[in-house]
Formats: sequence, structure tokens, C-alpha cells
Amino acid sequence: MIHIVFATKHRRPVLGAKLRPRLFAYMAGIVRRQGSEAIIVGGYEDHVHLLVRLHRCSNLADLVRDVKSWSTKWARSEELAQLGFSWQRGYGAFSISYRQLEGIRTYIRDQERLHEDKAHAIEYLELLTKHHIPFDKHTIWD
Repeated sequence: MIHIVFATKHRRPVLGAKLRPRLFAYMAGIVRRQGSEAIIVGGYEDHVHLLVRLHRCSNLADLVRDVKSWSTKWARSEELAQLGFSWQRGYGAFSISYRQLEGIRTYIRDQERLHEDKAHAIEYLELLTKHHIPFDKHTIWD
């Protein structure tokens, strides 16, 4: 299982409360069409989290590319058309053990509440640090 995280370009808070459930359902459909399982998709105004059970023949980079590409096209056909919507170039991907499943599922489900007090940028840097993933502070938000 993989916990995938990525943000909107320049972390623009354009994912409104009415749009998010439809966007997350669309993203889950993309994951399923690629042969993997979307356990949960969630996020907040400027980022998304996907918890995915990756199919044994799937390639993570290809899956993320397809999710980002197809969801961008969908979002631009919806309310975000006039904003020139796009996702950041990069993404974070963290392997998850079965024992962590419920904790990560709850964490993703509670994103709105969690971000009342903490910005996505801080949350993401904490994830990278917790998993000992090096990052370039000059390009991390591309």
C-alpha cells in the first residue's frame, strides 16, 4: 500500500468543499481503471492524499502521472477551468504496512479538521522528515 501526496500548483487553495468529493471520486476511478485499489482519497483546499493498494504489475510513477493528468483535464472541465488549474510537478509516496492502514485512513479522512490548525506545507515537510526522505527546499513546491 502506498500513501501518495501532492499539491496544487503553487499550493493555490482552489479545491473547494463542493468540488472535493467529486474530484476524489474521479481520482479513485482513475486508480481502479489502472488496476489498483483506491482505499481512500482525501485532502483539503490545496492538496490531495491517496491511499492505494498498488496492483502487482502497476508502476507507481505511471499511476501518479495518469491520476494527475486525467484529473487535471476533469477539473478544467468543471469549476476550475477559468483558473488554469494544474498540480505541482512532484509528489510524495510512502509505503504503508497493514498495521498502519487504519491510522493513515483516519488521517486522510480527517484532513479538513487537521488543516484548521496546520498548513499543508508543514504537514508535508513533517511526512518527509518522518520517513527520512531528503528534499531540495528550492524545488520541493514545483
